[in-house]
Amino acid sequence: MASSAAAARRGRQTAPKRRPPSGTHVPWWGKGRPPHKRWPGATIELPATWSRARSRWESPEGRYYFDLEAADKACDFFPTFLTHHIGEYSGQAFELLDWQRFLTRAIFGWMRRSDGLRRFRKVFVFIPKGNGKSPWASGTGVFMTLCDNEEGSEVYALAADKLQAKVVHKTARFMVEQSADLAERCQVLTDAIYCPESKSSFQVLSAEAKTKSGVRPHGIIMDELQEQPNRDLLETLEQSMGKRRQPLIMMLAHAGEDDEGICYEEFTFAKGVISGTIAEETYLPLVFEAELEDDWRSPATWKKTNPAYGTLVRQDDMERQSRAAEQEPRKLSAFLRYRINRWTNDAIAWIPIEDWDACDTPPSFETGLLAAAGLDMAQRIDLAAFAVMVRHPLPDGKALSLEISGQADVVEDGEPAVAPAAPAADAAPLKLSLNFAVSLFAHFWMPEDTMRKREKEDRVPYGLWAAKGLVTPTPGVMIREDRILADIRDRLVPRFELKARRCGYDPAFVSTSLLNGLADAGLQMVETKQNYQMMNMPCQALFGLIKAKWLRHGTSKLSHPLRWCAENVAIRQDDAGRIRPVKPRNQRKRIDGIVAGAMAMDQLLREPPPQPPQSYHVDWIG
Repeated sequence: MASSAAAARRGRQTAPKRRPPSGTHVPWWGKGRPPHKRWPGATIELPATWSRARSRWESPEGRYYFDLEAADKACDFFPTFLTHHIGEYSGQAFELLDWQRFLTRAIFGWMRRSDGLRRFRKVFVFIPKGNGKSPWASGTGVFMTLCDNEEGSEVYALAADKLQAKVVHKTARFMVEQSADLAERCQVLTDAIYCPESKSSFQVLSAEAKTKSGVRPHGIIMDELQEQPNRDLLETLEQSMGKRRQPLIMMLAHAGEDDEGICYEEFTFAKGVISGTIAEETYLPLVFEAELEDDWRSPATWKKTNPAYGTLVRQDDMERQSRAAEQEPRKLSAFLRYRINRWTNDAIAWIPIEDWDACDTPPSFETGLLAAAGLDMAQRIDLAAFAVMVRHPLPDGKALSLEISGQADVVEDGEPAVAPAAPAADAAPLKLSLNFAVSLFAHFWMPEDTMRKREKEDRVPYGLWAAKGLVTPTPGVMIREDRILADIRDRLVPRFELKARRCGYDPAFVSTSLLNGLADAGLQMVETKQNYQMMNMPCQALFGLIKAKWLRHGTSKLSHPLRWCAENVAIRQDDAGRIRPVKPRNQRKRIDGIVAGAMAMDQLLREPPPQPPQSYHVDWIG
């Protein structure tokens, strides 16, 4: 291995130079069908003819040629120097999968005839989770750092946040540390792999970094492109690559929800390159996706969209997740995006109305029980809601056990320990035990003039709800914060014994005067932003209580705005499995009552249980 290490130090191929056997001319991609025929619609055709004069494959027009030695050098680097470190493959040599081998050979083998430098400068890899994108990117980053004939090479692992950027880099660190030859050459730090001999480095960089000045990337690996908010980071770094001879940008992604973001733009561009409508000879796309006509339940679709199907992606696991997706709408959305790469740009329905109606036991309030509240304010001309949730004791030993997906927060002594970023997508779920039930009360306000207009245009019975005392009209066309403050202070705080109790609110829509007034009324006001980090746990807890019929609200046997909100509310889900409530695309529908209830749920979860410990059950009142 010492000779191999020495060759790697020189950046040269460790295996003997290969040539096609006389008269056979093995295709540039290796064995089997051409990639564009093996995976129809997934990548571009790279036609080549064999030049007898130069003994190599060349593009038909002669602008590019295939460097067999360079391609073999890159492909052989993986099993020669790299090993896996996770799961059943831990400790085994990194043998490239077919799709990984195709990309590696194409990236490092196809050269410009004019100067002998690489043809491809951008690579877009759009493959479902679990097919080996990140480990391949890690290994490619190490190769470009150490063996790409670039003195002072700078390779960067990028993502929307530093935690995600570290996923690719952490794997690269393990790869280097597990190889005696590579470890001898490198200094492995927390966020950097440094090679003193060539002054090269492989570093972590995220969109959170305040400045990107001074970097001159030779290679950029942008993982989870679907999470990038915009092109700013990518364009800034791309402008910094000008002094490199053959820089490379690798963009890795799976399907997401945002069809207006950078990833969807890149996805659309890649599809155009594959179809031939966009001519860009330096761009290499590989896109595995399920189209709308593909049956997401079919193993044929799973095989079509997962190039590692049968190895890294197992049929029994796909069957299990498919069955779960049939049972719950939000799991279907996740299955479509993560497992078969289908964009789901619509928010998905959350609470099945039949499950809500199954919780229609009349609520009850008793003096001395623990309560919390949530306030979802209107955008001046919209519906506003105030919810109160009260905990009720359950028989000793009775509890509901829940697994909260993607949740890194814990609750201790009533205060959350908030994680700075989303946990990894494969992180173990938080175990949560609820030994209480709740009753929920919700009251609503709306500007009187707006209410009349909305009732006519939206065909929603606001007038009927106002007559029943469920919605309070405030005079004029704008929401009256003074009326909301008076109602909460004078009626709701005394009724539910809310003095010194928590009340969650979204700081984006609550004015300072209203906030101070509610604090003066005795409420402990707590910011509850409408993001994944804050809303995930209460929303998943609420859904679990509804499914278990541990939620009592008393709204289903009559027309009620809270039931209407429950019927309307949708959710979005991030890669870690966290959820948050959102409005459906139909802007006439409102969700304020459920959002306020979720904020109350959040505050109730943060309240320490009364002493001595008792069992509780959750009821919603409305």
